[in-house]
Amino acid sequence: MIEQGSNFGFLAEHSPLLCDLGATAERVFPFDPANCVLKLRLLAEALTKEIAARMGVTLLQPTQAELLRAVDSRLNSSPRPFESCCSAPWPQQQLRWPASRAQVTTCSPRLPQSG
Repeated sequence: MIEQGSNFGFLAEHSPLLCDLGATAERVFPFDPANCVLKLRLLAEALTKEIAARMGVTLLQPTQAELLRAVDSRLNSSPRPFESCCSAPWPQQQLRWPASRAQVTTCSPRLPQSG
């Protein structure tokens, strides 16, 4: 399911999976932070695989760390890293917070009352 109001909506034309993972993480953030972190990790892994595939990085059953090192190595040797891995420019956009965003409050510890 692709959400129109998501900060990740622009990824839909490149990869519906990336868009869906990002939008899901954004949607569950206020009430399920652990699931949000899980979805963001899956997003990072899928994005790394997508970039590696576009750059022609091929490894036999790599771990995520090995794939990241291979992509990083390839990007560091390229004079224009983003042009080598992306066929279309990624749009610059304003980040939007979901309407259900949890309010962040500061709290101070209560000191024990004497006497």
